[in-house]
Amino acid sequence: MKLHELNAATLDERVTIIQQEGRFMARRQSQDRQMVLYQWGHYFLEIHYRLHAFYGVPGAWTPYLVISFRNGSRCVDRLLPYVDGVSLTALDGL
Repeated sequence: MKLHELNAATLDERVTIIQQEGRFMARRQSQDRQMVLYQWGHYFLEIHYRLHAFYGVPGAWTPYLVISFRNGSRCVDRLLPYVDGVSLTALDGL
């Protein structure tokens, strides 16, 4: 599947495809937002989630956005927020 085909899919379809075919890289989180980074071919894909609260009680993380960017020297600024969460031991054996 090519990136333009992935982008043509619905949000739920994109999330499922990325989770199944992408390679999980890292996760970062704020109080009510979570971003999960995957590598997919020559691209990095970020799935953005929102934490919904029900009557003040935290509920489920719901995806609301998928962002793609090409793997290359210009993507460094996009990857820097993940540095603290990356474990090099997870890359052992690659």
